[in-house]
Amino acid sequence: MDQREREEEWKDDLRDKREKGGHSEGPEREREREREDDQIDQREREEDTQRDQRERERMIRGTRERRGGHSEGPERERERENMCILAVHISKLPPLTPEQIIDCVVSETISPFLKLPEKWRPETPSHREKDSTGTEDMETLVNNW
Repeated sequence: MDQREREEEWKDDLRDKREKGGHSEGPEREREREREDDQIDQREREEDTQRDQRERERMIRGTRERRGGHSEGPERERERENMCILAVHISKLPPLTPEQIIDCVVSETISPFLKLPEKWRPETPSHREKDSTGTEDMETLVNNW
């Protein structure tokens, strides 16, 4: 390699480094960046969880306010809360086509108001929890989702 080729290569290297923002940061900085990214991801997951909790509470509170504070009994109230919890999770599912909605109506139900295609049903253990009416507890279904 002659002098001219080395100078060209050197200039190319400098240009590449300038475009990248400088020299390589090394493995230690890369690990630090990964830790920072992991922390950011963890914070985002926590924020999502908190946002879901607030949305669930707002839906429950809205249901109670519409009822005018009148209590319908603990079973009915638990059923409404479970529906709100499930609604938050369902809002994250992909949108249904009209054919899927019809299939849902005809298929097995998870609740009196909601029917899901088989692929979206949560896998639950054979010892499913039952509420006092003998149906699956909605919160158990959601938690096993």
